[in-house]
Amino acid sequence: MGFAPALYAFEGNIDEEVGKALKEFLRERSIAFEEAIKPENFASDFYEQGDLDDGSVFVAAPEMAWSSWSEVQKLLVTTLGKENVPTALHVHAWNGVAVPADLENSYLSEPFPREKPEEKVGLLQKLGFMKPKVDPVQAQMDAMIEAYGGPTDALTIVSCPRLVAEMEAAIEKLGIADREFLKIYNEAEDLYTPELASVLLQVYHKIHKDALKHNHLVWWIK
Repeated sequence: MGFAPALYAFEGNIDEEVGKALKEFLRERSIAFEEAIKPENFASDFYEQGDLDDGSVFVAAPEMAWSSWSEVQKLLVTTLGKENVPTALHVHAWNGVAVPADLENSYLSEPFPREKPEEKVGLLQKLGFMKPKVDPVQAQMDAMIEAYGGPTDALTIVSCPRLVAEMEAAIEKLGIADREFLKIYNEAEDLYTPELASVLLQVYHKIHKDALKHNHLVWWIK
């Protein structure tokens, strides 16, 4: 179970209210972006592509573990210092969007603290006559959201150029800019370790740099 930052149209995959609010947010700040995705711009084994119900195309990075971005965030902090990676620390797994413009870290709406889902327990369960029914998939999902979804439920908005710049600074300082990270990524049996966080850093960098080149939004939501 994991997530992957993706490029896709609002229609067919974005909550209607979220999409409407974000478009207004971007319009107010005169931020332009390309919504239609040309598959030929992402014709690579690295990307996954598909068609949505409305006929539009989506492009996604390979699915990664929820913890992958958390490991990259830790690496960025240890490499550059917390004060030098504010953009990377603002966005969380499945909880944000990177836009092709230079803007301060923002929220789409007033942020409020994330709360654990309320457990519904029946009377017989309370009295000990029945064991609570637990959906293992939902339980795992709730745990991952709590661990990696960030401290708030509001959609975070970050500058893609700033995010790319922070990642590039770390890649340069680590001296890994010229290595064949995709080969390492494809051949690794287990990428989701602190030791391989730098590979994941380069994967995230590629996604956002390619999106920025074509003026796309990068969605961090499922």
